[in-house]
Amino acid sequence: VRGAGWSADATKGLGGGFHRNLTVTANPMIFTPQMPFDQVEVYLYGATSQRVTIGAGTPVVVTGDFGNAVGQRTVTCAQAGLPRGLYPVAMVALNDSGHVGLDCHDAGTGVNVMNAGVSGWKAADFVVANFGVADTLDVLAPDLVIVNVGINDWNGGTTQAASKASVQTVIDRAVAAGSDVLLC
Repeated sequence: VRGAGWSADATKGLGGGFHRNLTVTANPMIFTPQMPFDQVEVYLYGATSQRVTIGAGTPVVVTGDFGNAVGQRTVTCAQAGLPRGLYPVAMVALNDSGHVGLDCHDAGTGVNVMNAGVSGWKAADFVVANFGVADTLDVLAPDLVIVNVGINDWNGGTTQAASKASVQTVIDRAVAAGSDVLLC
């Protein structure tokens, strides 16, 4: 749920659009995770400052100056004074904030799965400049990247050479980030 002042633009980011609040309103953008968690990874763009509130816990301010790139900040349930659980996560912009993604997970499992794709995307959508999936692999630092693309390229008339070049870019950047790659 996006509060007043938040907007999404056509820029592609982690698993969807780029959310921005230019009004610095106190209206939160609220996410409702589907599984219990103890940690929230917040992916931000540029010079940003946001207040993250987990459930009814103590708000935590995250800041960063990432230039023309995506950076990551972590907020834990413990910082909010809460045990591991299932809570809504609210974010309020404290300046002209750019929000690219949010990942709630249980750090104790050692396994974190993030679906960074969007229905309808083509291979090239994963390599867009600034904060596309390929450009954020170094921040995400996944152990395994599963690449499952192609049908939308085929249906949309993308040439085989263009699709292959985009997939190769994702592979190259995943390997450079230290990830194993599985093609489906």
